[in-house]
Amino acid sequence: MAPNLLVSGGDVFLSWLEPSSRRDGGTRSTRLRVARLGESGWSAPSTIASGEKVVANWADFPSLGAGNDGSLFAHWAESSGEGPYAYDVGLASSADRGITWARVGVANDDRLEAEHGFVSMAADGALRAFWLDGRKMAGGGHDHADRGAAMALRTAIVSSGAVAPSEELDARVCDCCQTSAAVASSGPVVVYRDRGEDETRDISIVRLVDDRWTAPRSVYADGWRVPGCPVNGPKVVARGRDVAVAWYTYAGSVPRIRLAFSRTGGAEFSPPVEVDTSYGGDAPIGRVDLALLDGDQVVVSWLVSARENARWQARRVAFDGRMGTTVVLAYTRADRESGFPRLVRAGDALVASWTDPRSPSRVRARRLSLDRLPADLQVVAEVSAQAAPDREVDGQPPLDVRATAADGTAVSLRHLSGRPVLLNLWATWCEPCRHELPELAALHEKFRSTDLRVVALSVDRERTRDEVVSFAARRKLPFEIWHDPEDRASATLGTSLLPTSYLIGRDGKVLWKHSGALHASDPEVLAAIERALRK
Repeated sequence: MAPNLLVSGGDVFLSWLEPSSRRDGGTRSTRLRVARLGESGWSAPSTIASGEKVVANWADFPSLGAGNDGSLFAHWAESSGEGPYAYDVGLASSADRGITWARVGVANDDRLEAEHGFVSMAADGALRAFWLDGRKMAGGGHDHADRGAAMALRTAIVSSGAVAPSEELDARVCDCCQTSAAVASSGPVVVYRDRGEDETRDISIVRLVDDRWTAPRSVYADGWRVPGCPVNGPKVVARGRDVAVAWYTYAGSVPRIRLAFSRTGGAEFSPPVEVDTSYGGDAPIGRVDLALLDGDQVVVSWLVSARENARWQARRVAFDGRMGTTVVLAYTRADRESGFPRLVRAGDALVASWTDPRSPSRVRARRLSLDRLPADLQVVAEVSAQAAPDREVDGQPPLDVRATAADGTAVSLRHLSGRPVLLNLWATWCEPCRHELPELAALHEKFRSTDLRVVALSVDRERTRDEVVSFAARRKLPFEIWHDPEDRASATLGTSLLPTSYLIGRDGKVLWKHSGALHASDPEVLAAIERALRK
């Protein structure tokens, strides 16, 4: 799992995580491996780090960096305690192009059992590591965020012999979105998902200019407010004063891939172009990557889901906003097991790598000639898709949605007649759905004393009922869980977007519909529920 790519000195290096077994009783451990792509193919892999402390995390994945002297560096998540959020940023270096590796130490200098990860590296005279740092949350993981503590963004200079003391760049950032770093003419830049006091989580940039770090600045104000981390970071590339940033947003409950350009080294950005948005049953789910091409162009890649299935696709985009048609790089899955596909430019080709999540999982790679990316760029009209409005649909005839309850019994909406129902269509592989579940729990608690019933109807095709129920139990969801693996509900209700919520009246009629994630404090949602309770 967790492939990543680096181009250094004309060579392409691929790193990944894999399970290994120790001989002392077969204890399971994980190792970080690397191979180099040469004229005759991939070299035999070498091991960077191995052991029970190497953490395998689908989103916080290792990467490689290169110093200006040709030395290579690698980082990985390394357990530092018993808690799930207790791990350091382990570091190693190689002076022989990845054949052998020597441990450097850890990037974070606090030595606390806290979360440190989501690392990116960039070299400008010296190699710098950037990471999300949870020292202020030590002892409680993400739960401390409610009491004022938050993850911070920090950086430190890394050499083969030591790690310099770290600096804080932003005191409050999103908990688990990847960072990305590059070097512009003025110095290193790092982009990341920020976190406002009102839980707005848009993309910010910090730059090193004249040996001083600038204050965080928004790349673009999407205005995406989300109560939990989207686990979907941005990507930046730079050449001279030209900087490009790609990212995913779900602002307004509309999934989008956006791309913004700067001609000022990241000091200012033009309004973003819309690379992709939701069409029919297909929806971009992010996990973006980006590579620089010649002629003021980049190639951006991202995942698009069609329910559980997904395709990894890419397109050329010019700094003036013109775009080429999309090309499918690979077919995969929309769930977390597929990870974050990666690509780099290597000469006149792209090298792409991704996780094939089928059992046993594999890391795959392909070389794609740049000629395969359509170069007939065209001006694409700005997609004006906005959030699907909450709609009162009073008068729609009663619908009979059938499913299976958590205990295995057959259930339907008709069984709930006489009580208003907030019916939510969701799936375990749908990231917006995952972030919405706590909001549904809050609505359930708020209206517990009324006769409103909150029902979350899973349309997972490839998870069993027991797996869906176990997923809900781990999150301590207090409302009813139903399962419809054939997804008859979507056809009956006439929807293709997840999540989607319906308010069903006491007579079984649909009173109100909302496409996209709900927020428990949204006045429109609360007003719709109150209307349903009065009817």
